[in-house]
Parts: sequence; structure tokens; C-alpha cells
Amino acid sequence: MQYRTKMEAFLGGVWTLTPLIPGVIPFGLVTGVMAIEMGVSPGTTMGMTLLFYSGSAQMNTFTAVSMSESHCDFCCSPNLYKDQQMKAAKLG
Repeated sequence: MQYRTKMEAFLGGVWTLTPLIPGVIPFGLVTGVMAIEMGVSPGTTMGMTLLFYSGSAQMNTFTAVSMSESHCDFCCSPNLYKDQQMKAAKLG
């Protein structure tokens, strides 16, 4: 379809996407609430919305970040390798 002006093209796109609004608004609310509960700032949440097209990727990222923070003491321990070596020596 040919549009005479850029504004006409823009409004045609808005009109075409209008049926998606009822599904986008609840998902945005759920994602926002989930981000706030996990301590993510509103700016970071909006930035992720711009970077990730897939909404499920946002939720997975929030979950992964939350899990990595709760297990960070174990995963990031500088003595983790040494502890594993000691356990292996005791077993062997």
C-alpha cells in the first residue's frame, strides 16, 4: 500500500497494530510487577523492553538474575575449586 506522507504511513501502522493492544498491556503489567519485586529499576526494565523483543526472554532474564544473586556466594567463591579438590581427596 502506498502512503502519501510519512505521517499517513505511521498512522496506518498504528491502526494495523491496534488489535494487539489487549494482549500487550497485561503482559507489560506482569513484567513490570515482576521486575519491581526482583529489585530491578524502572529504567533498566524499560531498557530491557527495548532490547528484548520476546517477552518471555525478559521474564527468563529476571528469573536468572534473581537465581544467580541468591546462589552467588556459592558460585563466586574463590575457594570453590579448592573445596572441590579437598572433597575429592577425601573420597579418593
